[in-house]
Amino acid sequence: MSASSTIQDTRHVPAPSRRALLTGIAVLAAWFVAMNVGSAVIASIAGYHGKTGVLFALSMSPGYGPAAAHGILTALGPQGRLADAVTLAVFDVAFPLLYGWVLSAALRKLTAGSRIPARTRAIVVRIPLLAVAANWLADACIFGLIAAFPASLSAVAVAASVLTTIKLAVIGVSVAAVVAGGAVSAMRRSLRTAALRMARSA
Repeated sequence: MSASSTIQDTRHVPAPSRRALLTGIAVLAAWFVAMNVGSAVIASIAGYHGKTGVLFALSMSPGYGPAAAHGILTALGPQGRLADAVTLAVFDVAFPLLYGWVLSAALRKLTAGSRIPARTRAIVVRIPLLAVAANWLADACIFGLIAAFPASLSAVAVAASVLTTIKLAVIGVSVAAVVAGGAVSAMRRSLRTAALRMARSA
C-alpha cells in the first residue's frame, strides 16, 4: 500500500462518538477499580498480608535499578511474588488495551476535522499504543524477574525499569495532549457561541 493511499485511508477513519468515548472511559474506570480490589483478593488467597500497593511497585515505579528491584521482590516474599505475578497476568493484559484505546480515541476525536496533516494525525493517535507495547514488555520482564528469583537478572531489571518509564511518560504526554486539546476545543466552542449571540443581538 502506498503512502498516499495510507493517508487517504486515515482521513476516512471516523472519529469515535461521544457516547463511545464516555463508555470507554467508564469501562476503564471500572477495570481500574476491579484491578485494585482484585489484587487485594489475590493477595489474600496467596497468603500475602503486606500492602497491596507494593504489588504494583515494579510495574508503576520508574527509574529503579537492579538492586532496588531485587529488594522489592525480597520484601514481597514468596506469597507476595506469587500475588504480583497473578495480578499482572489477570488484570494487566487488558488494562493497557483499555487505556490505549481511550487515549487514542480521544486524540482521534480531538484532531478530527483539524488542519493537522493526515499523516501527522495518524502518528499522533498512535502514540498511546507505545505505552501499551511498553506495558506488556515491562510485564514480561517482571515475570522473568519473579521466575528467576532469588537470582538477580540485572539486564532484565534495567529493561523493566526503562520500559515502565517509557510507559508512564507516554501516558503522561497523551493525557496532557487530551486535556490541552479538550481545553482549546471548549474555548473555541465558547467563542463561537458568544459570536453567534452577539450577531443575533446586533
